[in-house]
Amino acid sequence: MEFVKYVCILLHVGTDLKELENHLSMNGYSFGIDKNRNLLFVPIDDFGYVEEILADRNIIHGVREY
Repeated sequence: MEFVKYVCILLHVGTDLKELENHLSMNGYSFGIDKNRNLLFVPIDDFGYVEEILADRNIIHGVREY
């Protein structure tokens, strides 16, 4: 059995989640979004790429590793 380590990213309340979700989907990233709590979950292997995407869009966020 293989376990995947995820990173939980807390997104700023004003983040356009629909646009972010579309961008990540169209570029083939694995992720999950909790829209009620503004949380984005990405595998740790993809975290660097996703963090670049957030930085390019000036999306304020915090990180917690699970």
